[in-house]
Amino acid sequence: MKELLTVKNLSKSFGGIRAVSDIGLKVEEGQIVSIIGPNGAGKTTVFNLLSGFYSADEGEIIFDGKPVAGRRAYDFAHNGMVRTFQNLRLFKSMSVLENVLIGRQHVTRYTPLQMMFNTPKKRRMEQKDRAAAAELVAEMGMKDMLNVRCDGLPYGQQKKLELVRALATQPKLLMLDEPAAGLNPQESQELADFIFSIRDRGITILVIEHDMSLINKISDYIYVMNHGELLCEGTSDVVMNDEQVIEAYIGKGGAKRVSGN
Repeated sequence: MKELLTVKNLSKSFGGIRAVSDIGLKVEEGQIVSIIGPNGAGKTTVFNLLSGFYSADEGEIIFDGKPVAGRRAYDFAHNGMVRTFQNLRLFKSMSVLENVLIGRQHVTRYTPLQMMFNTPKKRRMEQKDRAAAAELVAEMGMKDMLNVRCDGLPYGQQKKLELVRALATQPKLLMLDEPAAGLNPQESQELADFIFSIRDRGITILVIEHDMSLINKISDYIYVMNHGELLCEGTSDVVMNDEQVIEAYIGKGGAKRVSGN
C-alpha cells in the first residue's frame, strides 16, 4: 500500500519550550490513522505543523511523494491536505449549501475579467459548482437540509456539515481535529459511520481525538503522544494494552473499559 503521508523527525519549540520532539509517523492510502494523548501532549501542534499553520524547526513532511514542509497553509489545502478544527468554523448565517460551496472555492477558477463582467463561462462554472455541492450534500445524507441556515441545525449536524464542507475541497487526506468533541454517544456512533463513509469514498483520514470508544471503532493504526513525544504506536489492541499508555493516558484499568475486554 502506498504511503500518502510520511513525517520524519518533526520538532517545534515555542520560547525555548519543546512542544513537539522528533515525531515520526506514516499514513498509508485508504487508512484511518489516529493520534491520541492527554491534554498538552502536542497533538494539535502536530496538526498545525502538518497543515502549514506552524513551521517546523526540524524535520520532514512528505505528502504524496513530495516534500511540503515550510509551505503556506493554503498550499497544503491545494495539494490535498485538508483539516477541520475542534471548534466549529461554519458561517452560521449561511445555508448548508452555501457553506459547502465555500469549500469548492479553490476547485473553481475565475479570471478577474470573468468575475467583473459575470461572463457566461463564469455563470456556467457557478451552476456546475452548485450542482456538485448539492449532490455532495445529498450523498452525505443532508439533502433535506440543503437550504437550512447553519445556525438552525442541531450541533451534531453542524459537526457533520463541517466534514461535508471539507470534502467539497476534494482532499486526498482529511485531517480531523477532535470531531467528536461535544457529541453525545449516539452522535458519536453516527460520526463513526460517517467517517467510514468518507473512507469508502477513497479519502485517507488522520484523526486526533479524546473519545477512546470512537478511536477503537475507526482506527487502523494509532500513535500515542505524551509530553511532545511519541509514547507508543500500533493497532488498537497493542496500544490499549501498553503499560505506558495505560499509565500516562487511559488510567489504571482503562484499557479494559475502553476495549470492552
